[in-house]
Amino acid sequence: MSLYQNQVITIKCLRIINVLAFLLLLVATTFSFYDDESVSITQILCVDVIIVWLYFIDKPKQIFHPNNIVFIFHFLYVVVPSLIFFIFQAYDIQYTLPWAPPNWLSFHPILFVQILYVYLILFLSFSYFTRNMKVTNFPSYQISTVLFCCVILVMIAFLSLFIIQTGGILAWVTDYKTTYLTGRKGVGGLSFIIRYLSPLVAFMLGLYLRQFKQKFIPFLLGVLFLLFLSYFQGFKSTFIIFLVMMISPWLYKIEITNTKIFVMGLLFFLFLGFANYLRSDGLYNSFQTSIEYLMSYFNVFYLQDIVLNNYEPQFMQTIGLFLNKYAAIMGGGNPNANFDLSVMLTKVYFPGQWESWGATQQWPLVTDLYFNWYGMLFGWIPLIIYAAIISKLYKLFIDCNLYFWPIYIFLFFRIFSTLRSTVIPWDIIVMIVFFFLFYLSMKVIYYVKK
Repeated sequence: MSLYQNQVITIKCLRIINVLAFLLLLVATTFSFYDDESVSITQILCVDVIIVWLYFIDKPKQIFHPNNIVFIFHFLYVVVPSLIFFIFQAYDIQYTLPWAPPNWLSFHPILFVQILYVYLILFLSFSYFTRNMKVTNFPSYQISTVLFCCVILVMIAFLSLFIIQTGGILAWVTDYKTTYLTGRKGVGGLSFIIRYLSPLVAFMLGLYLRQFKQKFIPFLLGVLFLLFLSYFQGFKSTFIIFLVMMISPWLYKIEITNTKIFVMGLLFFLFLGFANYLRSDGLYNSFQTSIEYLMSYFNVFYLQDIVLNNYEPQFMQTIGLFLNKYAAIMGGGNPNANFDLSVMLTKVYFPGQWESWGATQQWPLVTDLYFNWYGMLFGWIPLIIYAAIISKLYKLFIDCNLYFWPIYIFLFFRIFSTLRSTVIPWDIIVMIVFFFLFYLSMKVIYYVKK
């Protein structure tokens, strides 16, 4: 037997041992939550390890693989806040913010089983549905300059109207938080147009810039335009989404390495800290307050813990709430009716927040499964169907079918939103309409060179 064959056998054996050790930890950790009425630091750390371990057992090769978002969500909402909480506990660090972060040791044990349930089903489903997919080369194409400029002008016109109707540019500069939370009331339709048109513009901008031989100055101008565009839409995550949409033609074939994961993670947290500083008018102005805020910012599972302590698993109780929104728009429904699970629960547990700001807390996807699919009993059904649909669009994406690119990248980031909301969001009909417009716009503006 050759040295190469011995190395192959050794690698396979190590992989098998790695998987078996992972499964042993998973089973032991899961059953431990059923045996105890409370949770320990060790149990939660095991959940953190399982989340990270599974990702590196079956790490996706490409950046835009859906499992990257599944992992990022659980890393940010489980691993990061729980580790920070334990560090503060271990070193007896005093909190400086006016509110205390969630106490992870007080959470219901079954909550951690639900976290692993959603993570494992989605991650393994995406791995299965995308197992044989290969990335293809980017096609030669042409973008109509005239039509592209028309799209940009339409975007600027809608954005200008939005700024005027929400108080003007001065209000956004001097009191960003209040303007963002309350100034948008009454301009929901305009806000939706901007929200869905912006990613399409960002993607088209990237395709257009890709044709330039000298790209630096046009690219810099494009980034500044996206910064301006995202400022009026929440800034933090929206700028990242728009930027990735723009540079996706350069990113889609890049393979993931541990070094790239570390660098991108570091840049993300630096940007998050800076963006939080801007949005809070300087409240998070030190390293400790920024770190402490992460425990409260990534809080969706604290909210699910509230549900576990007050409700029993149910079947199809809130799945149709989104219809209330469209009934109200058409004048046939109560405008104050609940149109979203998070709206319903915010009114119950945070009524002042809804009444004063019209803002909601965001309950996670496990809450949606809890109210509509008897929790873990039937919750796997919508998760697998959802994974199959996203995987089909991912296939169109890596086949470089550019007509579907903006749709897939939009939904790629939307996986994150789905994990902190519901399988069927209240704006699903609006989303489908805009996706159809995305497709038609790409058909008109872009064509492949023969």
